Amino acid sequence: MKKTKEFIKTVIKTKRFLYLTVILVIVLFGVTLNIALGAFSNNKVNEFINTKVSNITYYLTINGYPGLILEIEAHKEKSFDLNIKSIETYDTKYEVVYDLCIDSTCSQYNENLDGLEIFHSSLSKDEISGIIAADSSKSIRLVMKNNSNDNKYIKIGINSGFIHNTLDMENLIINEYQDNFLGSNILTQYGGLSNIKEPTLDTFNVINNEKENNLYKIIDDYGYSYYYRGAKDYLNNNLIFAGMKWKIVRINGDESIKLIYEGKCLDELCGSITEDIITSSYNQSYDDNKYIGYIYGELSDTRENAVKNEIESTIKKALDNWYENNLLGNEYEIYISNTLFCNDRRLQSEVGGDTTGLGFEKENTIYAAYYRLNTNKTPNLKCSSLNDQFLISDTLPLIKYPVGLITADEASLAGLINNTDNLTNYLKTNYDWWTLSPYSFEETTRVMYITSNGSLSNNNVNSLFGVRPIINLKDDVKISGTGSINDPYIIIK
Repeated sequence: MKKTKEFIKTVIKTKRFLYLTVILVIVLFGVTLNIALGAFSNNKVNEFINTKVSNITYYLTINGYPGLILEIEAHKEKSFDLNIKSIETYDTKYEVVYDLCIDSTCSQYNENLDGLEIFHSSLSKDEISGIIAADSSKSIRLVMKNNSNDNKYIKIGINSGFIHNTLDMENLIINEYQDNFLGSNILTQYGGLSNIKEPTLDTFNVINNEKENNLYKIIDDYGYSYYYRGAKDYLNNNLIFAGMKWKIVRINGDESIKLIYEGKCLDELCGSITEDIITSSYNQSYDDNKYIGYIYGELSDTRENAVKNEIESTIKKALDNWYENNLLGNEYEIYISNTLFCNDRRLQSEVGGDTTGLGFEKENTIYAAYYRLNTNKTPNLKCSSLNDQFLISDTLPLIKYPVGLITADEASLAGLINNTDNLTNYLKTNYDWWTLSPYSFEETTRVMYITSNGSLSNNNVNSLFGVRPIINLKDDVKISGTGSINDPYIIIK
């Protein structure tokens, strides 16, 4: 009996030991597994799949802006650049994902994709999904076509790690789109949006060099504008439109494209042109500050009255007459955008300069463009006064037609400076021609112009100079050609 009890005690001790051993093994296994999973979750590379499960930290821009919602208007095609910047220290998978929204706030979602087609642009540098390297970027261009009667709103995002999202954009892509939008082709020639930089501060102290070929960006009233600076023989900014030769000045912040008139084509490819020089004074009268105005006030007893938009200038009438004779009512007019023109009548003192005059009657006055371009060498595309923005509109100063003049700031961005000849610049012609930028009143009213030697200068408004019309093309115009002198862009109707 005693032996039996001792045997039972031995068995119990043994079972306890085994039990404890099993528990210990389980605990150790659990700890080991937890450490392994923790390490995996903490972004350690799994050597078998060589990717990450956790979400990537990224910076996403659409057409250069951090907004995530795309709007595609009814019955319109539009191209978009998605730029993804990874700020992680490891490689990961990525995919573009989306939500279809009912409006621009994306407060509610919509499952109705009817009429919406999405394509991978032929100009895209990268695929819509794949591997993004540590601390690197991806540039993806998409084309969206809205065949419905309603605007479509799509919220874009990036999913990383394993590809698992049922709304990944790749499932929507129909096929590759032969991207011949004008804006897309311009940007692609310079490496895409992510590759285009703002100029350094000293850029505008000198003229462009004789072989310069640059596209820079700067803020305008709509957003980022992408503008040409350089020599006419090296820039691919030549375009044929409506039987006329044009130079492309810039892509505006609203994605319309600004053109400046060169002349009428004498053959199909504009191998030769007639310059067809339009001439006009800026204003026939010149003895009052008010005559700096593209449209000006009847009275000039106060500055407010002097800058009222009541009487059309001489040069505005000349531009309207040119538009009526060349573009009004023809088949090309549907491609022209209603984009603002700026007659900046602010005083020098309102943009950082000294106090110099009050801007009405015969008060000696220095205007903003003088300070920006002659003193400070800082051209600007912002038109801060609504009164100086000219647009076909119910609220802004009314103009009849979407035609205007270049500003002196735009000429400076292109590579011109004050009182320095520039024979290679793409804006240089063999005649003097007006800008839209007021300069000063010192006994007579003076506005800035471009000399026949390619220099920025100023003169009395009653001088007889050339007039080079400016128009803006809509953002969805399509082209053939490369934009070179021998292979200009041609609008596809």
